[in-house]
Amino acid sequence: MIVAAAWDVGTKKSESITVYNCCTGPSNPMFWRDFELWGPTAVKENPFNDILWYPNTMSHHSWFWHKISDICFQYVPAYLMDVLSRCNGQKPKMLKIYRKLNVAMTSFEYFTTREWDFENYNMQALYERMCPQDKILFTLNLKEINWPEYMKIYCLGVRKYILKEHPDTLPAARKHLRRMYWLDKSVKFFCILVLWYGIFRRSGRALRLKALILYILLKISSR
Repeated sequence: MIVAAAWDVGTKKSESITVYNCCTGPSNPMFWRDFELWGPTAVKENPFNDILWYPNTMSHHSWFWHKISDICFQYVPAYLMDVLSRCNGQKPKMLKIYRKLNVAMTSFEYFTTREWDFENYNMQALYERMCPQDKILFTLNLKEINWPEYMKIYCLGVRKYILKEHPDTLPAARKHLRRMYWLDKSVKFFCILVLWYGIFRRSGRALRLKALILYILLKISSR
């Protein structure tokens, strides 16, 4: 991009400063709904070693339900894991990690809860000015980006260059992910049974109503 922009500035006359906004913009946008679909899929295909739980995504339009989910699925599990660490004589660390992540996510809240439109007209015009050979050498056609494949490569890069995890550990990581999957489902099913029993243990409701509610809860837990 920098080399192509330098060529463009050097071969045309302009009285104003040209700004090249290097972003996918309207050419090949990726929305939050896309990220929620492709991100977890990429992580599940290329999981990290020693994950603590099965990865899931959840988004809300309501701040209230967001906080409820944050407490139930982030704070409480972190607290319980620290309790287990203390019982095993280990140093608790999950609440500290949770608080750091929470501060980081809060700092991005203004941007993640609003819709932003980024234009890249100068970049598109630059691409159109390039000859066919340069278009191949300097890939600026953002429409060619395959986002699902990009996310998979991104996860592999995180494993290798940030977490320093060797590619040979992928099979073991996938086995561990499957164990976390069944643990996640088991915990959810147990919580549903406890809730179901607590609601109906003194109730004379019809069995069909119980079965219907259990079916709905099972559908929710399977997401």
